[in-house]
Amino acid sequence: MTGTPGSAGPPGPADGIVPPGAARDQKSRSFESQFEEHQDTPFAWKSLVKRSIVVLVAGVAFYLVLPELVAVFHAWPKLVTLNLLWFIPALLAEGSTSCARSHCSGSPCGPRPGSR
Repeated sequence: MTGTPGSAGPPGPADGIVPPGAARDQKSRSFESQFEEHQDTPFAWKSLVKRSIVVLVAGVAFYLVLPELVAVFHAWPKLVTLNLLWFIPALLAEGSTSCARSHCSGSPCGPRPGSR
């Protein structure tokens, strides 16, 4: 049996035919042999630098935001003293903002074109 039509030689992975023992050999390799194999490849310094910069920026942002976040959580018990009548104007303001935004943007929530 030959590989692809027009090629001479036994079928191989390029032909879509994998020898019976090939898949088992890949899984049966020990951790040590895989570790030694990866020791020969150079470390990707660019990816390490990129990840370090992302972690550094996230850490600085967290450092700057954390005091304000703690202040918000410390104010949580004060919500017991909140007068619930303040929710009525707050909900009215949110609703009017939503209506105005949909009216100005021409979204499906706003008036239909030609209905004026």
